Amino acid sequence: MKIQNALGFLLKLFTLIAVVGIIILAISVYFYSFYEITNVIQIILFEQPEEGEIILKSLKAIDMVLIGVVFFIIGIGLFELFISPVDNLPEWFQIKNIDQLKAKLVKVIVLVMGVSFTGRIVTWDGQTDLLGYGVSLGIVIFALSYFLKVKLIKERKEVDDI
Repeated sequence: MKIQNALGFLLKLFTLIAVVGIIILAISVYFYSFYEITNVIQIILFEQPEEGEIILKSLKAIDMVLIGVVFFIIGIGLFELFISPVDNLPEWFQIKNIDQLKAKLVKVIVLVMGVSFTGRIVTWDGQTDLLGYGVSLGIVIFALSYFLKVKLIKERKEVDDI
């Protein structure tokens, strides 16, 4: 066996091991989020919670679902990039290069950050300084959005040059 073939095999093998671990993690996060969702439903139906408590617990459950989505995107994206294309994926989910994977992750991360910040606003006690947290989060979201914009402009320019 040539060294190139051995290296390619090792890359695929270790990527497959990582993908399996990431998918198991995603499924575990989904089960946990389903558990949290059922807890929120039970609280709503059988207790008399405050509106803020319902919103906070609901947003935390949604946040967990989104984190599970992030892990699935990473796992399936790595599988598609290093091992084989996955059939029956929607067009928007197909990943052909690492930049597309990063862009998808950045979009979901921005969404998770927004949901997380919304949860903090809803449960704000009037004491905690949310301004610093919000500004910091805004800077990160701006930087990630700028990153996506620059990548998009670069990709369009490359297509136009062809």
